[in-house]
Amino acid sequence: MIIGITGYTGVLGNQLLKKLSNYRSLKIIRFKGNILEKKKVTKWVLKNKFDIIIHLAAVVAIKKFNSSNIYSSDVNFLGKKNIIDSLNLKKKKTFIFFSSTSHVYKKSYKKINEKSELKPINLYGLSKLKAENYITSNSKINNYDYCIGRIFSFTSKNQSDDFFVPAIFKKFRKYKSPIKFDFENEFRDFIYIGDIVKIILKLIFLKKKGIFNICSGVKISTQEIVKKISFYTKKKFLLRKYSKKKLIGLHGSNLKIRKFYKEKLKSMDYIILNYLTNTK
Repeated sequence: MIIGITGYTGVLGNQLLKKLSNYRSLKIIRFKGNILEKKKVTKWVLKNKFDIIIHLAAVVAIKKFNSSNIYSSDVNFLGKKNIIDSLNLKKKKTFIFFSSTSHVYKKSYKKINEKSELKPINLYGLSKLKAENYITSNSKINNYDYCIGRIFSFTSKNQSDDFFVPAIFKKFRKYKSPIKFDFENEFRDFIYIGDIVKIILKLIFLKKKGIFNICSGVKISTQEIVKKISFYTKKKFLLRKYSKKKLIGLHGSNLKIRKFYKEKLKSMDYIILNYLTNTK
């Protein structure tokens, strides 16, 4: 089986590439270059007889995205468009996995499933939804089947401080306790990066078609995350008092992937301890 992968230098892509490399029956061909250069993308797609393409290339960090939103939007939409348009020129039908995000959804008090209201919460989510729409609307006329994975929150030591968990750890490292925190309290759905990789592998090897939430199905407030990090780092903190109104956020339903992925998912405590010890 021949698999093409873009965005392999990213946090998720790097982990996925390592796992794929363990399969001797697979031939992995990486896209090296700028995903916005259509000629290079087309040459890469047409030159190789891909069975599967895993498309991960994107600008992810929200602050980074907002600071260069035109370029970021181009990467997150035009990059996907270049891949899709190139597949239409191939004779062999290809299966494509596209990594999307929970940020395409409207924040809610309830669990979000794949049919929940789509209302991107930021420009990053909007660029991903635009790419999703291009993939789904062209699938009947183009030569490919698709799987879209809407990935919820995850963390890694390789992420920048623009992400929530690394930012909290940085503050605990940098300042003496008690450390003051003042941020909007909402709930998230964190999934261990190792579980994400396993789920993506399952999706592509089974060639599951359609849209899937990739999440833990467990909600946790941002305040609770700070408390857990405080407990494991043994540092004190002070939090701004919040109203007792019902929290809102992005909490996913993973019932769709649970139909075929039966492994136990790692907890938030495991994720934090993994971050602290940097184990794999």
